[in-house]
Amino acid sequence: MSQPSPRVYCTFVELLDDSGRIAADFVASTALEYMVEQPVSSSIIDYVAAVARDVICTATQRQWGYRLEGLGVEENSRLFAVRVLRTSRVPMIVVLGMLAYFDRARSNIFLITEVHACERLILGTLMIAAKYILKANTDHLTWAATSEIFDVFEAARIEREAFEVMEWNLTVSEADLLRHYERLVPLCSDSRMAPPVTSGDAELTRTK
Repeated sequence: MSQPSPRVYCTFVELLDDSGRIAADFVASTALEYMVEQPVSSSIIDYVAAVARDVICTATQRQWGYRLEGLGVEENSRLFAVRVLRTSRVPMIVVLGMLAYFDRARSNIFLITEVHACERLILGTLMIAAKYILKANTDHLTWAATSEIFDVFEAARIEREAFEVMEWNLTVSEADLLRHYERLVPLCSDSRMAPPVTSGDAELTRTK
């Protein structure tokens, strides 16, 4: 049986210029423009890992009555996030997409096992965000090698699971991308220059 095609809000390959900034013919909030220009720093990566752990803890609490916590879980997920984000060298727009997908996964993710649950969530959202936000053509073999803990078949399965958790809808709005803005800004080196998020920050549109 054929699988549904993912629905995408917009292909961000058209939104970004060669330097990873918002292209001149798109109208976006200054908040999103500011955040897209930020480097994916160690502090940002630690934040990504922490949010992923919280999503998984929410799932284990809902399913099994306990939160998957502990120093080992925290350190393993952090190191994994560092490895895959540093190796893949994705820009901030992909990280924002991952965080948007984390938010969506929080309410409907269902775990079969807690083993590598955080790592699977991080890799799955990274793969689909890179593919459908940045239009990257990275294959499963490369993602498996990047992960260092999953083989190519497991990488393909993780991507499929991520699609299913998203219900094959990869739609993201500007509001989705900025939902973590106020928590990310203090992690940026030039945080004093960060513009506020306004109530109109909802969609990205192309100028005529």
